[in-house]
Amino acid sequence: MATLAVPIASEEQFLSPHTVKVVCSASGHALYFSRASIPHGHSFSELSSLGTSHADATGVRPLRHVGLYAFRRNMLEEWRRLEPSVLEKCESLEQLRPLAAGWTIKVLEVGYAAPDVNVPSDIALVEAALREAAA
Repeated sequence: MATLAVPIASEEQFLSPHTVKVVCSASGHALYFSRASIPHGHSFSELSSLGTSHADATGVRPLRHVGLYAFRRNMLEEWRRLEPSVLEKCESLEQLRPLAAGWTIKVLEVGYAAPDVNVPSDIALVEAALREAAA
């Protein structure tokens, strides 16, 4: 199973519970996803200055989960049979279900992702981005 992430662009995103963050291992696998500001304990600017890739800032640089998944059909069928985990229920994040079941999720960092649409006010941001792209 794999998913995508992008560097978090602002402190506002880093602090927002509407932005899903991911922390990765040295091999680029998800350790945890959260709506909280993770990793915790430093300011956004301190964390952002630590590095530019998994290799030099693994698990430290703030990453936003894009929410796109790649998996084989048999994994999807097995995922359907998994019960929601306690962590999934706490965070309201479906990707914690396979993670809690012991699956590995490879996180591929990409340079760009469309803006999130998590609350009604996000629609105006996406509309503006589409207008800008069309210009």
